[in-house]
Amino acid sequence: MNILITAALSKELEPVRSYLISNFPMEKSVWFSFLKTGVGMKKAYSRLNEFIKTNSCDIIINVGTAGALNSALNLKEILLPTSFHAFQKETLKTIELSGSISALIPKLPSSWKRGSLYTSNTPVISSYQKNNISKTSDAVAVDMEAYALAEICYKNSIPFISLKVITDIADNTAITTFIGNLNHSIIVLKKSVKQLIECVFK
Repeated sequence: MNILITAALSKELEPVRSYLISNFPMEKSVWFSFLKTGVGMKKAYSRLNEFIKTNSCDIIINVGTAGALNSALNLKEILLPTSFHAFQKETLKTIELSGSISALIPKLPSSWKRGSLYTSNTPVISSYQKNNISKTSDAVAVDMEAYALAEICYKNSIPFISLKVITDIADNTAITTFIGNLNHSIIVLKKSVKQLIECVFK
């Protein structure tokens, strides 16, 4: 099985890579690849699209950080997105998890929050932006890459799942809160990614 793990930033990807290599019981039939996509839908789409042209992937797992859009999510909690939203040509588009992946959802830790993830073209760092997203979608959190990655996987029939850790509340405190929470949040994230992969194998 070829597993590709993607993240926007090295600060998100490298700790996960190191943790998996050190702690995951490797088997001859399992191969991990890691791809830093960069920030933003356009860049993420381009980099993943180029990667899959020359590499085989049985499943793609997107990991990283997200901002909470409502009080149902707390800082440093794990979100398991069950669908992905983004505006394209002024229309809200939605991608659901594939059948094989959606069947995993009940088997994953109940402590992980479930809900829709909205992908924004720009950083969401104000209450005005946050409220607009909440009015136009049912998303509980926001990031800047996941929808683009889900779209590529959907077009190429590659199973896709994402795991996000909440680092801020997507308002005017977002940047400061993100910086302050990042290191501890990534510790939570990397352990959760290992749990997710173990469940995939089962």
